[in-house]
Amino acid sequence: MFFSSPGDQGESGWGKLTTVRNEGNVISVQAISLDEWHTAEGFPPVRIVKIDAEDSELFIPQGARQLIARMRPIMIIELNDQLLCDVGWPKETVITSLRDNN
Repeated sequence: MFFSSPGDQGESGWGKLTTVRNEGNVISVQAISLDEWHTAEGFPPVRIVKIDAEDSELFIPQGARQLIARMRPIMIIELNDQLLCDVGWPKETVITSLRDNN
């Protein structure tokens, strides 16, 4: 998986998956889904999941379907409608995906 971070130091917290937006410095990173992590760790209790993924929020619940169904955690999600619309996913799409994840 490839991750890009903006070249501007003032935007260091705005890194993104290159599948969403490819800009700035690109590095290769290892990543697994939350479902894969949860299984590998032996299904520890998960009470809260916080998501702040700079317009990749739609991917995270898709990779956590089993964890969400099994643990029913509190979900705290930051949605930036402008960034989501820039990649073609209005916040309603993310909200619908979460609602349909039961």
